[in-house]
Amino acid sequence: MKRDGWTFLTNHGHVLVCLARNPDVLLRDVATSIGITERSVQQIVADLERAGIIIRLRVGRRNRYVVRREEAFRHPLEAGVSVGQFLDLVEDGRRVPRRLAGPHEHAVSAVGHASVMPLRPGERNGDWASDAHAASDGRWAGDGHWDGRPRRR
Repeated sequence: MKRDGWTFLTNHGHVLVCLARNPDVLLRDVATSIGITERSVQQIVADLERAGIIIRLRVGRRNRYVVRREEAFRHPLEAGVSVGQFLDLVEDGRRVPRRLAGPHEHAVSAVGHASVMPLRPGERNGDWASDAHAASDGRWAGDGHWDGRPRRR
């Protein structure tokens, strides 16, 4: 599949997602995964820190990055969205709920959403362990619709 060179997220968004996934990550590794220079990542981290979106903690000779999930996005179009809501959306989009397995599984796997993320407690093989667990987690409701969205009839 040919890529046109653009994405929906900016490099700032990509760096934020990387830091949220692995708070102890080396900025060199972030740069490699995003495809930008380490210096660019350092500047973006400084921007995010100045904006209060992340906190940089010194742990020995390394840094640990804490994402302040309660912070709101800066642009007026996204003012009602918190950093945590955005990160949850990105992480949830990378998972395949069991209800999508079957004919849709290959289409979802083709875009890299299947078993990419490490398992959360209560999960097996990247799928929800049970509808009860997922419903209590506030994500996939037990009656077959995504929690928080109206059901189609």
